Amino acid sequence: MIKNILTSILAFLALAGTSQIIPDDRTAHWHLAGVTDSIDYDKNVHKLSIQTINATGSTDASADIQQALNQLASTGGTVELPAGSFMLENSLSIPSGVRLKGAGSDSTILIPEISQHQNVINMHGSSSQNHLVINAWFTAGSDSLLLKSNHNLSAGDFVEITQDNGSWDTKPANWGSQATGSISRVASVSGNKIKLQTPLSLDMDSSLNPRAIPITPVQNAAVECLSIQWEKNNDAGSSHAISMNYAWNCRVTGVESDKSPGAHIRISRSAHNNIFGNYIHHSYKYNGSGTRGYGVMLTHHAAYNRIENNIFEHLRHAMMTKAGANTNVLAYNYSASVYRQEYPHDAASDISLHGHYSYANLFEGNIVQNIAIDHYWGPSGPNNTFFRNRAEHYGIVITQGSPLSTSSQNFVGNEVSMNPGFLGQYIITGTDHFEYGNNIKGMNMPSNTTTLPDSSLYLKAAPPYWDYNIPWPSIGYPNTLEANENPAKLRYDAGQDITVCGCDTVSAPQATGISNPDAEQLKIYPNPAVHTLNIVNDNPAATASIITTGGKLVKQTRLYQNQSIDISNLKPGLYILILETPDKVLRSRFVKR
Repeated sequence: MIKNILTSILAFLALAGTSQIIPDDRTAHWHLAGVTDSIDYDKNVHKLSIQTINATGSTDASADIQQALNQLASTGGTVELPAGSFMLENSLSIPSGVRLKGAGSDSTILIPEISQHQNVINMHGSSSQNHLVINAWFTAGSDSLLLKSNHNLSAGDFVEITQDNGSWDTKPANWGSQATGSISRVASVSGNKIKLQTPLSLDMDSSLNPRAIPITPVQNAAVECLSIQWEKNNDAGSSHAISMNYAWNCRVTGVESDKSPGAHIRISRSAHNNIFGNYIHHSYKYNGSGTRGYGVMLTHHAAYNRIENNIFEHLRHAMMTKAGANTNVLAYNYSASVYRQEYPHDAASDISLHGHYSYANLFEGNIVQNIAIDHYWGPSGPNNTFFRNRAEHYGIVITQGSPLSTSSQNFVGNEVSMNPGFLGQYIITGTDHFEYGNNIKGMNMPSNTTTLPDSSLYLKAAPPYWDYNIPWPSIGYPNTLEANENPAKLRYDAGQDITVCGCDTVSAPQATGISNPDAEQLKIYPNPAVHTLNIVNDNPAATASIITTGGKLVKQTRLYQNQSIDISNLKPGLYILILETPDKVLRSRFVKR
């Protein structure tokens, strides 16, 4: 992640338009998605070494790592794992306030040897058996509930809001009951009235027994900067690499997950969590049974989570919402090489809405191969919103539902790439959809809707990790079809820094007195370069920094007027050169061959 990268340069990027194309009653409070609390994980750091872990790559390390995690459970902090390979015969459980951090996804490798149906890493809380009936104030947009009876809730407590399934449940399943609902924290209590920190995103129905259930979530747990690599074929089970259940304000950052038997990251009954800068790829099976071949799956009251700036590869479904997941933001991700076991193998959907009434989720700025709302488990709920995404292969499709179809979705500013034949489809079945300014193979759909003032539906400006060489917004009108990328795709194409680890980020050079930071480009040659990069620099002294497109500082030196930089030790790929002088910042991208 390019943390605070060139704040002065980002300042000129356009803010989101003040007008909004989509009517307010078809949107949700997506700006509230993601973590809510800042955590000082570095206040207590427990550094483990190879010598202190019962691990040689072939012996079980799970007990020693879990013991270190448990020792910080009362105080919070970080357990740092060194570079190396560590076999796990048992799951790891991350306590509240504790971060498990490796030396980088290419350095610290967890190798699961666990039994079927066990997850590698759990961030799990718990639920009570006390169901509090909700009497009133449970319409969409409400942040208050009136309970029927006395309770023991206080400000700061957590509740799960749920109800029975409605008439939409045309294909009942044991795992899909009580699908609609959300997780929230109690802001205040006045008698039997409780005020929530986040509003509801769907009308609840008094005939469906709406209720609030006190829960105890794991809070502020984190996993960063490591790799989970399954070397043993465990395809008979449905284990997940990371499972979040009753989790609040937790983080998964800079993690590579390879060949998870089930979903790589499963998020259920959890809210305000961040999944950022990860590389999630491959499986043992791609038939979908038992969540096989899934990347990030949001299900059962998963709400207000942010899935952002990740790379997915060779999965059946990279991003899935199902079973009442709602008000989540899945944004600026990239998915390549989608695959399923059925023929045609490339027709699986990277973005998949898989029935049982997920609703009001925002998909923004993603570049994927195929987007589909299917009806295998019945219809999806209303107000799922597809904004400025690109589908590069089969396109965007809502399958035909029976007896009910999905209705009331939003499709605004999306692109479908220029592909022949059965590729490049835009098939929207159902009713009451809001469509505006979609660029479908060079044709605007609906016609005469090319003007699109909105840049984002959850951000006010480009995010801190945005590559300043990419326009903001990069997808959809007024941009030319397929003209731009997003940062996740740039990292993938460059073949390096494919994860964004917090420990790899740098603060970019700052400068004052820049009236138009985009006006001056740094002159360099040759480009591409192999051994030496020559810089045209008229200033008497300057600091040159070379960073990857993921924000990792790889070289820094002091320059005096025209000078050359030795880049022979850099790996081939795309880099950014930043030159800081006393009164300006100049920058240019270059390719190392």
